Amino acid sequence: MSLRIVGKIFGYHGLKGEIKVYPLVDDLNSFNEFDYLEINGSQFTIKSIKPHKNFLILALDGVNDRNLAEKLSGYIKAELNDNLSNSEIYIEDLIGLEVYDICDNLVGTVSNYSDSGQALISIKLDKSFSTKNELLLPFVEEYILDIADDKTSIKVKISDDILELAT
Repeated sequence: MSLRIVGKIFGYHGLKGEIKVYPLVDDLNSFNEFDYLEINGSQFTIKSIKPHKNFLILALDGVNDRNLAEKLSGYIKAELNDNLSNSEIYIEDLIGLEVYDICDNLVGTVSNYSDSGQALISIKLDKSFSTKNELLLPFVEEYILDIADDKTSIKVKISDDILELAT
């Protein structure tokens, strides 16, 4: 077991210290199983969890008013089992992976991941691949063809139309 990113705080809810969390795990029920959460180096236990639209509202022990909730920000970590299948990877482990196209040409390196309704990876493009700097690529099966078994690289399908969207 190791501490892994499981969510991102993006606001607060009400006056009683609840926080809004965008979950970054496949199974939202896993939040019920965490012994504690780590936020900015401090540990918190969960008092209650309420699903709301595509996020969660969490009440944490020791966070009893809006002022305390507003001080919490960033990513939430929790202990997760490291037994993943070959096709699975933790979101935080995507950063820094080399990206190759279907012809095994180096495209670049994953520089960020975001999900605001559409999961995207940001790829810092290699100068030998493109004169552009960065490409946002949807993190879906249509574009993400394979994650190497050793989890050091990703193979992607990039069309000319997608590449034209690069900045």
